[in-house]
Amino acid sequence: MAGTVLTVLFALISGMVTGNLAAQISLQVEMMVFGYFLWPLMPPFMVSAFLGAVAELLQEELAVRTEVRLMAQQSYEAIRRQNQEVMLLRHDMAKHYGVLRQMTGQSCCAGPKKDTAEK
Repeated sequence: MAGTVLTVLFALISGMVTGNLAAQISLQVEMMVFGYFLWPLMPPFMVSAFLGAVAELLQEELAVRTEVRLMAQQSYEAIRRQNQEVMLLRHDMAKHYGVLRQMTGQSCCAGPKKDTAEK
């Protein structure tokens, strides 16, 4: 009630200063009535604003986690491809060494021939 009296008093003073007393009082009364109607709607609006902020934070967190998972998957794929290339190179090198051993007549586990080592 004291707030209403202060609002009307403010309207009277500002109306006297501006010269349009009726318009100022009318405006202040309209704002009070409008405020009374909106006040009961404040809790649902606050809850919806809070839920919207939480939803936005969760969406950002999900986007970050998705990006991290995608980067990890790309890294895993790159490591797997490199490992496969190394395995292919090792296989090729083993075959080439085998061919070279056959060409020189050495067995896989034997050392150098004795006649060449004695010379």
